[in-house]
Amino acid sequence: MLLQVNFFVASTILLNQIYSAPATSPILPGFADLHVHQMAEFAFRRDADIKSNVGTIFGPLIDKEIGPDAGWHLDKRWGIPDNDCDRGKPKWYQSILGLCKVDKTLSGFPRYDTFTHQQVWEGYLKTAHDSGLTLMVMSAVNYKPLCKIMAVTGVDNDPSLECNGMASIKRQFDETKIFCSERDWCQVVFSPEEARTAISAGKMAILLSIELTHIFEDSHEAVGAQVDYWYDQGLRVVQIAHEEDNIFAGVVPTNPIFKFFQAVSAITQVNPAKWPEVGPDGLNKRGLSEKGVRLVNKLMEKGIIIDVAHLSFRSTEDIFQIGVEQNYYPFIQSHGHFGDNDYSEDRYLVDWMSLYFKKSGSVLGSMAWNIFNDYSYSFDIGVNVAFGSDFNGFAHQLGPNQNFQDKELREKGFAHIGLYPGLIKEIKHVTPDQGGNLLHRSTENVVQLWERCLNSKNRTVLGTEGFNPRNKNSASPRRLFNASQILE
Repeated sequence: MLLQVNFFVASTILLNQIYSAPATSPILPGFADLHVHQMAEFAFRRDADIKSNVGTIFGPLIDKEIGPDAGWHLDKRWGIPDNDCDRGKPKWYQSILGLCKVDKTLSGFPRYDTFTHQQVWEGYLKTAHDSGLTLMVMSAVNYKPLCKIMAVTGVDNDPSLECNGMASIKRQFDETKIFCSERDWCQVVFSPEEARTAISAGKMAILLSIELTHIFEDSHEAVGAQVDYWYDQGLRVVQIAHEEDNIFAGVVPTNPIFKFFQAVSAITQVNPAKWPEVGPDGLNKRGLSEKGVRLVNKLMEKGIIIDVAHLSFRSTEDIFQIGVEQNYYPFIQSHGHFGDNDYSEDRYLVDWMSLYFKKSGSVLGSMAWNIFNDYSYSFDIGVNVAFGSDFNGFAHQLGPNQNFQDKELREKGFAHIGLYPGLIKEIKHVTPDQGGNLLHRSTENVVQLWERCLNSKNRTVLGTEGFNPRNKNSASPRRLFNASQILE
């Protein structure tokens, strides 16, 4: 009992340390999801009449590696007309490979391990909002090598639907704006003030973000001019690299499927891959390029929220250096999880990074499969956390568990965004912090972060009391940042 009391007191103190709304503004209610591909169905579409074809030109064996529901659309197991399972395939093809087991009712979908089925249907999203989702970052996404190998059914009769990454981003931005213009419960917002007003009026605030490998590379315009253009289009959050090294920064590769795309690119010369070159330390040798430094400074000048997800650790070290020069400019890690000092996996927020996050008021978007551990560790180091679901992405979600309280979550896992009510209930059930759920203060934290991005003159280093990392020796590749600095 004494332990529980002490934990509650410590939690209350921590809440007071981390969350301090502007004196003139009430604390915003609800929680935030920092990484949702709501409009991903518009990312790779190449035929004006086909909205949901997810098969590839390589056929079912490759498609099966993409996801368990790849190609379930159009009543065809793999989404490719010539591969219709009703066309007399031999028994070995059906029984051994299991490629013709068609469930035309799509029963059981979406499911937690789906990669290609809609997880952000508007009914699911409205349920999430009703349960407390008050801020969402809508991440417009594209990956040219994937787009190039998508199976085409019919005539590619709309030039705007080609695999131009930035054109795809524009399409997703426009669709999000249309979506909210037709519904009274969400609003695309372009400033912290608009976010506060919309949320206070009971709406869900949506920020527009870009997650694109070849960002700003499809235009001959100067990067500064492109940033200005996309800012006018509503861009408020951005990743400067994704899946492959680009002209701005190095990355850490993640899903093995992207290595397949790399090989396809090399063979077809569709998109010569810029895959990371690993050094003796096992890390990508590349950090920010000179163009990357200029881009980061331009983004900071506009007050855009910079997402460090997918960046190599050297790129992160470089971007933190620029952040220090800007009085600890805050960042987000939109979909990742805490780590000690293990560089084996992308999107770790290792302890030297966590210290910068604490000093700057940055926020980690925790992926659901690790949310319970991340939530617990956030108390130890005082770093703000939100959700980072990565719905409609190539993302591993929280799987089914017979011990979960919520029936649907117990049977399906975190299959779609409408299951947030069950996940919130489960977090409250398994953690001792029953009274002040950190995740239910994440919307306020994100809006405050946004305000800090825009307020360069009055931005100050935040307090580091209570920072207790697991790995006090955690240090950046060039040791410019380390977790022990607070202990000296």
